[in-house]
Amino acid sequence: MAALLVACAVVAAFSRSFTYGFVDYDDVWTLVQNPKFRGLGPAQLEWAFTTIFPGSYQPLTWLSYSVDYSLWGMEAGGYHLTSVLLHAANAALLCSIALRLLPKTRFAEWAAVLAALLFGLHPLRADSVVWISERKDVLSGLFYLLAIRAYVQAPERTRPVLGWFVLALLSKISVLTLPATLLILDVYPLRRLPADPRRWNSRDNRTVLAQKLPFAALSMAAGVFGAYTLRAYGGVRTLSEVSASGRIAMSAYGYSFYAAKTLVPVSLRPFYRLPPDFSPLDPSVLLAAAAGAAFLAAAWAARRRWPAFTVAAANYTLTIAPLLGGVKLGDQLVAEHYGYLPTMGFALAAGAGLFGARTIGAAGLAAAALAGASWTQTGVWRDSRTLWTHTLAVDPGNGLAHTQLAGELMEAGGAPEGAMEHAREAVRLEPRYIAARLNLASLLQRRGSLEEASAQAETAIALDPNLSDSYELLGAIRAEQKRWKDSERLRREALRLDPSAWRPRYNLAVVLAAQGRSRDAEDAYREAIRLDPPNPDAHNNLGMLLAGRGESAAAEEQYRQVLRIKPSYAAAHYNWGNLLSERGEHERAARRYQEAVRLAPALSDARFNLCNTRTRQKRWAEAKGCYREVLRHDPKNADAKRYLALVEAALGRR
Repeated sequence: MAALLVACAVVAAFSRSFTYGFVDYDDVWTLVQNPKFRGLGPAQLEWAFTTIFPGSYQPLTWLSYSVDYSLWGMEAGGYHLTSVLLHAANAALLCSIALRLLPKTRFAEWAAVLAALLFGLHPLRADSVVWISERKDVLSGLFYLLAIRAYVQAPERTRPVLGWFVLALLSKISVLTLPATLLILDVYPLRRLPADPRRWNSRDNRTVLAQKLPFAALSMAAGVFGAYTLRAYGGVRTLSEVSASGRIAMSAYGYSFYAAKTLVPVSLRPFYRLPPDFSPLDPSVLLAAAAGAAFLAAAWAARRRWPAFTVAAANYTLTIAPLLGGVKLGDQLVAEHYGYLPTMGFALAAGAGLFGARTIGAAGLAAAALAGASWTQTGVWRDSRTLWTHTLAVDPGNGLAHTQLAGELMEAGGAPEGAMEHAREAVRLEPRYIAARLNLASLLQRRGSLEEASAQAETAIALDPNLSDSYELLGAIRAEQKRWKDSERLRREALRLDPSAWRPRYNLAVVLAAQGRSRDAEDAYREAIRLDPPNPDAHNNLGMLLAGRGESAAAEEQYRQVLRIKPSYAAAHYNWGNLLSERGEHERAARRYQEAVRLAPALSDARFNLCNTRTRQKRWAEAKGCYREVLRHDPKNADAKRYLALVEAALGRR
């Protein structure tokens, strides 16, 4: 009942996320634009267990998304529900573990509930729970906690624990510190090992240590494989990119960061960018190092009077270590979701400190305050614009937030001033940030400032000659400048760097078609469709290409494919109508034009061609009304006036 109470409280605290969508912070490129996980067939299973996309090996996490897709399709609310339920299960498991580990006092049940609530309701959990792409935290946490629960129930039976550990590793490799946690539990509170490691050499103690050998072997293998996957995806930074002193500074800062945010969860945000030339002499690093040293000293001093705190500090130190600056991943200084498992011990220590009725009241207020903070922090993830607006509110100098917010404003179409301001500010703050350069180049392209857009894209290529997106964007700019050969060369380079990407292949087909190279363009369109089957644009363009060559039946099949994928694709209805009109099938053509107009009232060509079709059918009254409707939307349309005059004449109204 205690565990159920905890789970219900956690679900309530994060329940507002059930109405949220995907955010443009990994969700789009890992899930929305990725068809590979969609389904539970052999192809999806094979992909899940063989891919290291997006830089980590997480087959069970991918399978959890596959289950979501089977239940909800691409409705994000279902994915949020799964993540919240997993987190609620983790809080309930922690309550169950606490009931077995905490001292058996009069208030033991209350202490266990408090410990679980302090973990489950903490706003620092929002990243792991509400950010769909971070599902691996809550899923690996489930198996991690099941392993610990099995261990505290029967520490001499390690086979079930090992099984749960394997499942946790297949969800997220960073749980490889579990053997260290089990050793700490052996010391306290299980007392299977003495506190002094020098006394571990006895026969009984060696038996306890030998139990950990399979776990240690798995951890080492996972660590080596994890380093390989990071390197394969460019996540490992060399010493020339992040110096040894920079890594020391990051480690010192990060060590104190997660403990401090657990104690005072304010100014939370999804991204903390690594400043250039981050040094151990930076004031923030010196302060963090002093705080970390004080924290460790306090933990050591409390080892006899409050051993639970000492154990929590030791577990935190060992589990957070792989997530600090030793191996640099990306451009982040710290990431709040890294604290999901390492800070769990602090909640248990707080539960162990619950001694009386007075403390229960204070603890209840603390849990309620955390629930309110989690409810608020969950709201930050409502949509991409809210997420990055919040980030800039707490960190105005965040270049990533400016870049992402510019991208969100661009989605509205055109080149709005707000987007341009954010894009320019991002480049000013971080001149070497390639995504900021590409965003600014895209906005300048939309505005028609093609030379300035070219300069930004060329700078992005100079900063990193191995990024296909930069060549793809510069290729698009060259296409607008009608420099077809340059555009083709750039898009072929983008394909060389990313051969499995469909978009450069599709855009190459557009360039080839513009040069009149119909057969080459057809091959490129078909390859783009093979790489991304649900691609309505490629099917539509291939249909127009085939229609232009007189291959009417093949073109019609492509338009059918478009409308199977996306029935609301107005341009496909319009193009199909043109094809039917050329074949003299006027009534079928009219139906296609009508559907195109219904779906896209601003598609004036479809409305005009519908009028022409009625004219060819000599349905003069309908044609007259149709042309008048065209002129209502476009009073200066000379062709519509001319044809309306012919229709009036046909009606005898000279």
